[in-house]
Amino acid sequence: NKHSELYTKNITIVTLFKQAGILKISDLYQLEVLLFMHDYSHQKLPPSFTDIYSINRDTNGSCETRQADMFYVARTKSKYFDELSLFQFATIWNRWNIQMNVNNSRVCLKRSFKATCLDSYAAVVNCNNQYCGDC
Repeated sequence: NKHSELYTKNITIVTLFKQAGILKISDLYQLEVLLFMHDYSHQKLPPSFTDIYSINRDTNGSCETRQADMFYVARTKSKYFDELSLFQFATIWNRWNIQMNVNNSRVCLKRSFKATCLDSYAAVVNCNNQYCGDC
């Protein structure tokens, strides 16, 4: 029974990730993006990456907003362009910039991100399948 394999005693894969202190692949991707953008914002990347992104303050002129210190993300008319790393990286950075202080040191950023993700993983999953004999 495939269902009982996945939900053995109310434990799912996400629960196992939480117990082991391991991030899911999607969260690992976001962490690597954050680390890359952290290095970019602190000018620790090779010169070929200089001036790829701009800050909203520099783009919008004298208009002071809450997002002034975030990276500018141009609007596109295509989902294809939205999926390119050029747009995704700045979007991911901006999203996490709102949720936590991403301007800390690289080590603090890593720890904070991991703790936030692990806290969001469910500790126990309640199975609602009426035919499940394990739950």
